[in-house]
Amino acid sequence: MIRALSFSLLAALAVVAGPLAPEASAQSRDDLPDFLFDPAYYSSKVYEKKADVDGNEVVITVFNYGLLGGVGEVRGEWPKGSDDTYVGDVLPIIVSEVPVDTDGDGVADDLVRHVSTTRGPGNRGIPTNPDNPSDAWTFEPKPGFASNRVREDTNEENDRLALSTDPQSWPNFWPDQPTWIDPTTGRAQWNGFFGRNQFSADLESYFWADDTNDREIQTEYPGFTPDPARPNRGGLGLELKVRSLQWSQFLAQDAIFWLYEVTNTSQITYPRVAVGLTVGTLAGGDGDSQDDLAFFDQANRIVYSWDNDNSGNESQPVGYVGYGFLESPGNSENGIDDDGDGDPSTPQGRDVDGNPITDLTRVGSDNTFQQSDFQPRTLASGDPLVLIDEATGRRSIQYVPASGSITVESQGRSYTVRAGDVVQEVQTQIQGQNPSIPPVTVTEKNLIDDDLDGIIDEDVTLHFERRAQAFGGGVVTLPALKYKNYVGFARAIQGRAPTEADSTTYGLRNLLIDESRANGVDEDGDWNPATDDVGADGQPGTGDQGEGNGRADSGEPNFDDLDVTESDQVGLSSFFYFFPSNAFPLTDDERVWDGMTPGFFTTNEELQLQQQTGGVDGDFVFGSGYFSLEPGETLRFSMALVFGDDLEDITTNTQTIQEIYNRNYQFARPPDRPTLRAVGGDGQVTLYWDSIAEQSFDPALGEFDFEGYRLYKSTDPNFQDVEFVTDAFGNAATRVPFVQFDRADGIRGIYTSNDPRTRGVGFNLGTDTGLRYSYVDTDVNNGQTYYYAITAYDRGSPDFFPAENNILSSQTADGKVVTGDNVVEVRPNAPVAGYTAGRVENLVRVTGTTTGEVFTEVLNPQLIPDGAEYEIVFDDDIAESRSFSIRRNGETVVTTPLAEAPSAVVDGIRFVFNNDVARIDQDASMFLTEPSSADQFADAFTTVFQNPTWQLQGAAVPYDYEIRLTEQANTPSLGGIRLGSTGPVVQSLQTNVTVYNRTLDREAAFVFIPTDGGDGTFTASTTATPSLPGSVRSDALLIYDCDSPTLCAPNELSVSYIFRIRGNAQGRFTGEIPNAGDRYLLASRKPFSTRDAFAFSTVASGVDVDAAQAQLDAIRVVPNPYVASASWERPPPRNLSGRGERRIDFIHLPQGSVVRIYDVRGSLIRELVHDSGLDDGTVSWDLRTRENLETAYGIYFYHIDAPGVGETTGKLALIK
Repeated sequence: MIRALSFSLLAALAVVAGPLAPEASAQSRDDLPDFLFDPAYYSSKVYEKKADVDGNEVVITVFNYGLLGGVGEVRGEWPKGSDDTYVGDVLPIIVSEVPVDTDGDGVADDLVRHVSTTRGPGNRGIPTNPDNPSDAWTFEPKPGFASNRVREDTNEENDRLALSTDPQSWPNFWPDQPTWIDPTTGRAQWNGFFGRNQFSADLESYFWADDTNDREIQTEYPGFTPDPARPNRGGLGLELKVRSLQWSQFLAQDAIFWLYEVTNTSQITYPRVAVGLTVGTLAGGDGDSQDDLAFFDQANRIVYSWDNDNSGNESQPVGYVGYGFLESPGNSENGIDDDGDGDPSTPQGRDVDGNPITDLTRVGSDNTFQQSDFQPRTLASGDPLVLIDEATGRRSIQYVPASGSITVESQGRSYTVRAGDVVQEVQTQIQGQNPSIPPVTVTEKNLIDDDLDGIIDEDVTLHFERRAQAFGGGVVTLPALKYKNYVGFARAIQGRAPTEADSTTYGLRNLLIDESRANGVDEDGDWNPATDDVGADGQPGTGDQGEGNGRADSGEPNFDDLDVTESDQVGLSSFFYFFPSNAFPLTDDERVWDGMTPGFFTTNEELQLQQQTGGVDGDFVFGSGYFSLEPGETLRFSMALVFGDDLEDITTNTQTIQEIYNRNYQFARPPDRPTLRAVGGDGQVTLYWDSIAEQSFDPALGEFDFEGYRLYKSTDPNFQDVEFVTDAFGNAATRVPFVQFDRADGIRGIYTSNDPRTRGVGFNLGTDTGLRYSYVDTDVNNGQTYYYAITAYDRGSPDFFPAENNILSSQTADGKVVTGDNVVEVRPNAPVAGYTAGRVENLVRVTGTTTGEVFTEVLNPQLIPDGAEYEIVFDDDIAESRSFSIRRNGETVVTTPLAEAPSAVVDGIRFVFNNDVARIDQDASMFLTEPSSADQFADAFTTVFQNPTWQLQGAAVPYDYEIRLTEQANTPSLGGIRLGSTGPVVQSLQTNVTVYNRTLDREAAFVFIPTDGGDGTFTASTTATPSLPGSVRSDALLIYDCDSPTLCAPNELSVSYIFRIRGNAQGRFTGEIPNAGDRYLLASRKPFSTRDAFAFSTVASGVDVDAAQAQLDAIRVVPNPYVASASWERPPPRNLSGRGERRIDFIHLPQGSVVRIYDVRGSLIRELVHDSGLDDGTVSWDLRTRENLETAYGIYFYHIDAPGVGETTGKLALIK
């Protein structure tokens, strides 16, 4: 009997609707940005740029068309600066089935396989134009994603791809985000992974490429075009978006992440697509590639490469390098828990805190793959047939009849079956490299449920017999995956209505099976309204669409596109290890297709055979697939390049990169990177930096967690000579600073963690030194080149090891040193003869009454202009300013909060503000009339009248008051004022008192409180009161003159000071009672306010000619004699042989000196000219002649001519 399921059962079986396809960032071409269709943004080789990404201990060259590494480039160096390389090259690969027209009738009638990749080494067999081999049929870089401006640091056109740490590499605007413009500069803000100007990692790179230059398909099938509306568009219409992420935090410093997105801009659906990477292994470095080995771990989706004998090209120990397939396109339709996160019994099913990702009540108990699930199905009467709707992906069930046949439709295909028929997934065989080992049988992966069980393309290798390498060698089998057991469910409910328990048992309610990043559902429940409700641009505080609406929206963290765990990722589905490197040419489309067939893995037998022979010069390709790719859709995949000392270490590091991935790449980030400046002097280096790090917010922790600064010093641009803290196994872990400053906040000492990944490493949080923003290093040698780095670090948390900025310094293969904003290169030297340093003169207060003080400190005298006039003014509150501005020659050059003044440097001058606090100035307060002995008995309070029922609080204000007593009582006091909250209401009186605000030049209102109900004439009793020993009974004045919103309640009449007469310590008043005509000055201390201004002038650095003439005898040659080398000489650059730099210095020269060097025969060998600044009186000689030849050892004479100063001579010796 044939039965169809009821609607209610269909609802119980409901899965995410949509055709079998991966999640996409756009569901149609109409959703794609316009620039992708604009021929002005088509790619070309002429837009090529590259950069060394070096945001942590991993360094590799990246080209903006997708190649990593390559001959002559930095090839996966680890650790940074060691010259130990592990990676020859890495290329992304996309293999596609392409519908083509073979008979010219305009209708596609066949499918051909095609490889889309990037340019790379010649041994890769890169597709090229047969008529012009230099014309590569590959991805090429798109324009507009890096600057073409002239760089300020090189004075040459920018040749670097866009890096988050290098604003000079950013374009004027981003083609994909043209509105992300900084309003102050008019240039692009950073196009961050998490949105506008969001720096989610210590270093990001970003670029786009496309395949329009790939004409292979068009050449073979001239009628093919990916988009008839764009007849000149070549390739398949594929766009490649690439981003890298690096963190310098201790646990993440050995990895770099590569994020790829492949978008189909064509009008063609490519039925089956696989994505992956091909890798040229180089564990052990150049010259040691013949003994490499590799294996894989299907559960952790990572491939390893290592050196068989653990000895590199210079006999150095060799570690492991891993290629983690962290993110792959997801399959939300096949009914399989491809990524394993729906099984809480496995590590993949737990979040970073060890909690189940899926709801434990929905996991299922009868939905783990068994061996029988991969066998052919011999249909019996009553067996369920699970059918898939082609349009929606929903499942329905029919049953095999007891007699006769049944015709059903699934995924648009018709099937006629009867009892006894055999249905099974289509199988195919793939031959590995060794023909003596039998081929591997895998499921065809035709994206069709051929055996009608509701599961698409189940494969025993991918889903049941999964493998990984054990720590001690050998191979381990991993747990089988969970799936939606539609057949078991259908059998259980046959003849009755289904229940929720049925759906649960067989896994139909497990949200982490077939989850999707494009369905508007937060399946893993990690979107947090408190931190993630930031709107579509990902940046809080912009008020854009969706911000603060209380629900998850596209563009917000931890949801859909930006929630990497909301995808049922297929993961590592193929691995092919081959040798030599040209055995897998990328021009052979069919061979590449076979090598990336899902389910094909190089066999254990073949890998073990390579181990037994001592390793091979092998490379590999690994991939994930298959997926259909429709017009407008995007496939996402990412790779983590991760390193470790051994298999256990790299496994630990893999756990960290998995944690970063699981947190949606929201790992603990350090504070914003400070900018470091340096001034070389005579035997010293002055360093100073800004305070931008102190305002940093850590989105992973949800708090401002800045703690301090660390200074590092090195003579090596890679800081390899800095002392390291080691872990419990002796491996270098974190650098030791030579100076450290931290907040005086009680957070101090060594941070330790119970996380086993730290391997016993702690982090010194400081000793509560207090923060500083400059340091003078006097432990230096003139002539030696030093590298200094400033880093900011946070205090860490129970979940996160303290995060510290990376050191932005590296050396290119040709020896060029590239530094970022927190690293300086400086060479201390004596200044020119007669040097006078720039200075500040005549710093005075020109307006105002502040009792605060201003000082200046010259940090960089070379920046001080000559004859400039400066003014320091204060902003904000009239009573107490919170910020200041510096004006140079009438123009404001900086405005900064007073709290940040120590880090504010203008023209090489730092300003130190000794601000004051509003309070009574007892020393300056006095009677102004003479003679009088009452000074010591006048008192000013801010709190008086501690009555049993009330008291009154005054507020200190920065004003001076003059209290005047007159003959006539004709000045009214304030009335109707309640004293305190419970005191009496006072009445207005006619008084003989006037209170005058001398600071603001105005009269001040006051309340007059008479003694014992007296009149308004101010007086005091000369008889002590027994109940109040030590005081006298005195009238009191309550001055109501507090008008500062920072000191008093706004819009309220508030007391400033309270004045009265008191007795001496014995309770007697021995002075004169104040009388008419007496005046009392009530003085205060005053912080900086808008009334205050200071001024000063500057004198630039210069030369005193008389002093220079007197110092001619101080000129020296160092070292002299030169014996084979000098201590300050640099070694040769990476990949170059030779002895490196040769150099001697002429020091203490006058400005503009000409140095002529002669041999013993009087022949001119070299002429040198001093063209440095006034602070550097040195000229260096590289020991080469005018003809650029090396000079011979021997005696040489020199003559120095200093125009306007004089001449001198001497000799020097070069000794072999």
